[in-house]
Amino acid sequence: MNKKYVLIFLMVLTIPLLFGINVWQSNKAGKLQREISRLQREQAEMMEKNREAIAVITELLSTDNLEYNARKIPGLRRMLPEDIMLIRISGGEGSGR
Repeated sequence: MNKKYVLIFLMVLTIPLLFGINVWQSNKAGKLQREISRLQREQAEMMEKNREAIAVITELLSTDNLEYNARKIPGLRRMLPEDIMLIRISGGEGSGR
């Protein structure tokens, strides 16, 4: 008879304990879900900023923009064919011949 009471006593203690564990786990899952949502929003914001930065870089590197800004620099001019000097080194090491 004594073993039966011990078993009932353990069951009575176990039920609230399992309920408490369930509540704790639900709380933890909710916190993790909120953190995931926050990180997804942050990722979306960063991706948008990245797209904007790429658009700005693309605009800055466009040929028209480069030429426009180059004209503002005193003494800078477009190279002419006669400004180019071609140097050929034949023979010797590393030439592949």
